Amino acid sequence: MGRIDSKFYKIILIASSLISVSFAAEKFIDGISLIVNNEPITTYEIQKYKKALNISTNQAIDLLIQKKVEDREIKLSDIRVDSFDVEEEMRKIAKQNRLTLDEFKEALKDRGINIEEYKEELKNRIKRERLYQKIASSKMRKATKEDLKRYYKNNPQEFSIPQTIDIIEYSSPNKEALLKLIKAPMYKSDEISSVQKELNAREIHPKVLYILTNTKEGSFTPILKANDRYVTLYIKKKKDIKTLPFEDVKNAVFAKVMKEKEKEAIREYFEKIKAEAKILVVRKP
Repeated sequence: MGRIDSKFYKIILIASSLISVSFAAEKFIDGISLIVNNEPITTYEIQKYKKALNISTNQAIDLLIQKKVEDREIKLSDIRVDSFDVEEEMRKIAKQNRLTLDEFKEALKDRGINIEEYKEELKNRIKRERLYQKIASSKMRKATKEDLKRYYKNNPQEFSIPQTIDIIEYSSPNKEALLKLIKAPMYKSDEISSVQKELNAREIHPKVLYILTNTKEGSFTPILKANDRYVTLYIKKKKDIKTLPFEDVKNAVFAKVMKEKEKEAIREYFEKIKAEAKILVVRKP
């Protein structure tokens, strides 16, 4: 079972990582606003979520209720994560960023992130992901061929590729220079060289083609490593776009449909759980 790609659940994880340090740092005695299944939510927490995520009071309350409900489900499901699990997850994240584990930890320190606090947040994230996976595997219905064909028909753009792509290839021995370019496209540097190209989809490596087709026109691709240089491609124009035959993309369609079913199963599960939760409003935030 893959990780659940749900914006709502990701927001909870992001909120947790943004806010936890400030909670630990401040000794703050605050009034209780709500009680969810005997667990309090303070007005301080609500205000912190609002500020960190730039959302409304009601949205902050909804996220905090969701978090309390999830925490309770994690306990009831006896989901446990040890230090080995956390280290392995850190290795994966480091590898995705082309770093060793030690280099990744050093990068966190350079950004002023406390390693132990980061590990605790990662531990909580893994617990939630395992909870979502458990819910999805028990509640999710397997996709039928009709489901796949319906999704394919309704989302042709997801299975279409351009035959040619006009790009500007920017390269540099200095990754930071390319990062500055992506943030400010008018940025100039002697360290950056550029060349315009028209790429033929049939001649591009599948992994690169995937990146190109999933990058919008007028945008840069993620920075790639090419021998001793770093490269980013600016997508000028995608031309002669064609939808691939269903049989050629059937596995990709299946993966997308199942991901949608995972999200739907999780959403329905928590809607039911929240409807059954005992929520007491003590005071308005």
